[in-house]
Amino acid sequence: METALVMPMFLFLLINLISLFEMIYIHTVLDSALHQAGKEISTYAYMTEAYENVLLTEAYVKARVVEIVGKDMLDNSVIAGGTEGIILWRSEVDKDNDVIDLVMTYRVSPRLNFYDINDMVLINRCYIKAYTGYERDNEDENERKFYVADTGDVYHVSRSCTHLQLSISVIEESDLENARNEYGGRYKPCEVCYEGNYATGQLYITTQGDRYHASIACTGLKRTIYVVKESELGGKPMCLRCMEEIE
Repeated sequence: METALVMPMFLFLLINLISLFEMIYIHTVLDSALHQAGKEISTYAYMTEAYENVLLTEAYVKARVVEIVGKDMLDNSVIAGGTEGIILWRSEVDKDNDVIDLVMTYRVSPRLNFYDINDMVLINRCYIKAYTGYERDNEDENERKFYVADTGDVYHVSRSCTHLQLSISVIEESDLENARNEYGGRYKPCEVCYEGNYATGQLYITTQGDRYHASIACTGLKRTIYVVKESELGGKPMCLRCMEEIE
């Protein structure tokens, strides 16, 4: 009798615990897919209609996320409505500052919901600068091409180099003391936008950078990139990160 009473409760708790881990997993997988799609659309912003129309941006990003993760997996996951339950209607494209802000929301619920628990809303966000440079006309198409930022003094082998693809995060002034970049370093005030200013609320940082910015429009957060021939490099050295990738 005791087993008959306890076993259903144990199975219910076990299934819902598994559902909780599945929710965490699906959130992580979708976050990775969203950032991958965000980097892709930012890379090709200079030549695609999606950058000019937020509705096209949302459609493209959702299609890429579904393609990366897999439609069958999403339709059979804890997401309410499967792929149809994923929306990006809060996304924005700020062409003035070349920023793409992708916000993906969806509802999740336990596999067995005997107690009619309300669905939980999960959110993934990708905040990234758009690549809006242009390619120069090159007469010799056989000559190798590289990438150069207008403010940089090195050349890059890959357009996806993290020096060129800035992934921007928004933090509060109170969180600055504990913030670290991917190398464990602290953030210092930007010499361009922060000189003479004081922290007032939101600040902007990048994963690979070591400066915090008072304005999203700061030139330190902007990359205008040019594609140049090898003969046009003018003695510029190769980017260290690109060099590490090659090695």
